[in-house]
Amino acid sequence: GFLVVPDFFTPEELAPVCEAVEECVDVLANRLYDGGKIADKCKDAGFYKRLTLLEKQFKGTAVLLHKMGALPPAFRQLWANERLLNVVEQFIGPNIAGNPVWNLRTKTPSNEQTTVPWHQDNSYFDPSALHTLMPTAWIPLIDANTTNGCMQLVRGGHRKGVTATHTC
Repeated sequence: GFLVVPDFFTPEELAPVCEAVEECVDVLANRLYDGGKIADKCKDAGFYKRLTLLEKQFKGTAVLLHKMGALPPAFRQLWANERLLNVVEQFIGPNIAGNPVWNLRTKTPSNEQTTVPWHQDNSYFDPSALHTLMPTAWIPLIDANTTNGCMQLVRGGHRKGVTATHTC
């Protein structure tokens, strides 16, 4: 199942995460610039435009950001947010453990590489884990809608207890 809670986090709670993303983009832009892959770091473009401009100069920039593998402390602090954990606890009980699978999924316009196909999250885990409750929190850092890439769900898709095979 799923639960949608609009505006669960305040802009003030998300600000440190957005700043951490900006720092990751800055590190990547410097690497690409130093490697001769881009001519302009687009430093003044801001949070909402910079990655898109970098992607225009070097296709695959958004994927490289996804693959950086760094989990900034601001992300850990957001995931440890007491209100979020209280909601999760209502579904699975008080024994909540973090999963090492996490993603910073960026969506840049008209970029197939950043499109996430239809899938079931549990298909990424070993079949022995299928009976373990593993909630997922999708936390968009910008206003998400059908035009710019919001999450879409299939109501009741979990009820048959079948995990579809897919590649991603």
